[in-house]
Amino acid sequence: MSPTADVALYDFGGASVSFTFPLPADGTALEALVPLAEQIYESKPLRAAARRILEILLREINPAVKSPMISEMAEDYAVYRFEDPRESPDHFIERHTTILAGIVRADPGALSSREISEALAARLSYSQTDAVIIDCNAAILLGPGQEDVLAILEFANIEILELRLLDDRLDEALARAYDAAQRTRSMKHLFNWKQSSELRLISHFHLEAAALFEGVNHALKLVGDQYLARLYRLASDRLRLPEWDANIIRKLDTLDGIYDKVSDRAAHRRMEVLEWIVIILIAFEVVMAFVR
Repeated sequence: MSPTADVALYDFGGASVSFTFPLPADGTALEALVPLAEQIYESKPLRAAARRILEILLREINPAVKSPMISEMAEDYAVYRFEDPRESPDHFIERHTTILAGIVRADPGALSSREISEALAARLSYSQTDAVIIDCNAAILLGPGQEDVLAILEFANIEILELRLLDDRLDEALARAYDAAQRTRSMKHLFNWKQSSELRLISHFHLEAAALFEGVNHALKLVGDQYLARLYRLASDRLRLPEWDANIIRKLDTLDGIYDKVSDRAAHRRMEVLEWIVIILIAFEVVMAFVR
């Protein structure tokens, strides 16, 4: 089998480039995968190749893409497949525990027994002929097929990438919101159109970020397949997706709260100015009545 590259596009704007390289069918060269895993981990050549592929693809589909952009942010994940380990997955894992832990951790050093146990802790099997080991940077698949498992792992990684990107954009929006909140304390900025424009931009970004967050979290439907649902939950926990979700929700709530306070403060000050204008006009009418 020759090396191949595949691209998966998601309707919320994410893209995944998968490189496939042939590996030995048995475990005789298993130890050689540990230094290979270290080289693959955050490989700059692979990232550059993936970017070139996306640039070519984006030029082809550019008319169908809204706001086309390739972010500098990337998320690497390696999957090692052994479709025919020539023994049961349980026996294979038991015999090669140390090596498999070094592969998923991309670390050729001597890992402690506790670290080895932690590296291989997230494990799931559907039958006696297959097994999946999921870690934060890599996974090991034992047994034939498992294309659905690959799709789940791919989506979980594109999800965390989108959440990282959204988190950075929320940080920028929060910084602008705090800045706008500070300016509204000054009366001279009461009718500052630039501030009003920024508030509208913050409001627009909040809605856009919330829509993207919902789109990413509800893009994967696993109705009726309990095994894949359990696999996705296991991958999510391993990649700490619930923590990212909670962090995004907290920042969205904070942004919404700042916007409400800034808007309320600006509206209150405008009402005060209007009240003073009414008082001044009434006083002017009274004075003019005496003058006449």
